[in-house]
Amino acid sequence: MNSRIRTLPLANSCLHHDHAYHQFVIAMTGRAEFEIAGKGGQIDASHGCLVPGGEVHFYEGIGENNHVVVDLPAEHVDPKLVRLFDDPRYFEADSNLRLLLSYIQREAPIWQIYPEATEGMAQSLLAALHHRTFSTGPTPNQLSKLDLAALDTFIQKHLPEPLPVSRLAGAVHRSVGHFHVLFRDATGVTPYRYVCA
Repeated sequence: MNSRIRTLPLANSCLHHDHAYHQFVIAMTGRAEFEIAGKGGQIDASHGCLVPGGEVHFYEGIGENNHVVVDLPAEHVDPKLVRLFDDPRYFEADSNLRLLLSYIQREAPIWQIYPEATEGMAQSLLAALHHRTFSTGPTPNQLSKLDLAALDTFIQKHLPEPLPVSRLAGAVHRSVGHFHVLFRDATGVTPYRYVCA
């Protein structure tokens, strides 16, 4: 069996089964209730689950719903990512993971036609989730925010010196363009105006 990516509604009745392959499930619209190995959880647009192969799981779609379901034979999961399936797992999907899922849903016909693309996308999805679950480094969401407290400390310490935007951006490890956008989003003013106020 190859990996499969499907988008489908889950039935509005409580069903259960198990299968030899691992599974990734998240709602794009609506929601569902899951129970895997006695662990219950809600699946919706911000929460998904990982079902290890062989685990009996109960599930029920609630009202109108549409889910992305990825079936992953154990032998197709990259060895660096396999610990995701050590136990049943519920996870939270941040905005960047939601963008990836939205792309997967929009391109649904591709996953039926091109098995190589399906394998690549399935591994990319697992890698993104693995990073969010086990990494000690910054998550993509953390990279899209500014630490204004650290920036204020830097500004106060270096206020008598020239503080061009490039220096401020470097203090928080962002490119000048990215820093400028994040700064305006966070404060509503330009960096120059903030420093001079």
